Amino acid sequence: MERFTLEQTDHRIESDRRDPLLQILANRGMQHERAYLDQLNAQGLDMVVIDDSDPQATEAATRDAMQAGADVIYQARLGRLDMDHRFIGIADFLHKRPGPSCLGDYHYEPWDTKLARKAKPYFVIQLCCYADLLQPRQGRLADHIRVVPQ
Repeated sequence: MERFTLEQTDHRIESDRRDPLLQILANRGMQHERAYLDQLNAQGLDMVVIDDSDPQATEAATRDAMQAGADVIYQARLGRLDMDHRFIGIADFLHKRPGPSCLGDYHYEPWDTKLARKAKPYFVIQLCCYADLLQPRQGRLADHIRVVPQ
């Protein structure tokens, strides 16, 4: 509903008010994501952080980082046009893994940080969508998807 209220400016539906508890959870999620990003940086991996200020440039930057063979791509924007509808996902992390693809002798797997200690079904569905969006870019499905728990 939030997306509808942002995209359809001529409606008469009010956006939901921000829930303070949900904001606390969102902040904790961002802290977990940043801590994992710091952990990857400390390993000295070749990391590309995608700037999300321009959606068109963001998709191109993700594609460029994949073609360059970055070890990790943070906030990778993946999109596809299906029957006049744009389907977009932003993966927390794409991890470079060995295995042939149209990119070279490597491919990418989507990894997502979550606060939960166990993977929930919708986490897996989300990651499967990212893997599906990755397939045309690398000419193959990822071998694995991964939830990075807190």
